[in-house]
Amino acid sequence: MFRPSRQNSHSPQAEKSQASAYAAAGFARDMLAIKDHLERALVAVTDELRTDKTASQFLAGIEATARELESVFAKNGISRIKSVGEKLDPNRHQAMMEIPTDQTEAGTIVEEMQAGYMLKDRLLRPALVGVAKTPD
Repeated sequence: MFRPSRQNSHSPQAEKSQASAYAAAGFARDMLAIKDHLERALVAVTDELRTDKTASQFLAGIEATARELESVFAKNGISRIKSVGEKLDPNRHQAMMEIPTDQTEAGTIVEEMQAGYMLKDRLLRPALVGVAKTPD
């Protein structure tokens, strides 16, 4: 029996909409490096620096920049992937090491080395993680 071939189920409008939704993926990946640097800078700040008047003003600017970047990410559908405490999902996480522990179930993420991010429903960057394993 002859069956006509199915036409592509995506309309030109749907394809155009999807293309524009993900067009900024390369730019978004590049911006993740900037976010990483800001977070590293803030983590490295000592309590002594936080009490210094000049340094605290400088830090306030860095923190405001980090908050604004987070806001821009949210507006554009960029979200951080949950890691620590979650089961390893190879579609979102990249296991970098196994950590022997009897404190949590094997296959559970116990450490995050680098945050992962999604752009709407697409992976921008996997989270680099350490995963629990049963001690030998």
